Amino acid sequence: MATRITDLITLPEVSKTIYGVKTILTPLAVVACLYAGWIAAPIYSAKNNFEEAIQTTAREAAYNDKGEEEIHNDLMEQARKIGVPVRDENLHVTRGENLVRIEASYQIPLKLPRGHVIMLNFTPSDVEKTLTHSAIQVKQIKEGK
Repeated sequence: MATRITDLITLPEVSKTIYGVKTILTPLAVVACLYAGWIAAPIYSAKNNFEEAIQTTAREAAYNDKGEEEIHNDLMEQARKIGVPVRDENLHVTRGENLVRIEASYQIPLKLPRGHVIMLNFTPSDVEKTLTHSAIQVKQIKEGK
């Protein structure tokens, strides 16, 4: 008769049961991971692409004199191309004297088996300091700004 738990594991009946459970659970875990990756990969890929678009646009806006509305429209077009469901009212562009700030927020529903839905919330943003490029300064002086 076994007196310790470690002695129980060495019994043939228990080790067969443990092996059987491992044989069933391992493929199930692999399938679950593959399914989760299949569902989530496109969502997070689009998220990363949109974050990169925001960073690039903010960086470019720091070097030129595009207005807030033009930057907003460019980003909305990029969001549509990428497939990000951001709405006009959830994308905010602020251009100050010394910085360009872009903030967005959107939700994507993630549909799970058995009708469960999880809402994934994303809030990409970026802030770039504007540079006082001499050509921009000359243009602003000519326009009377």
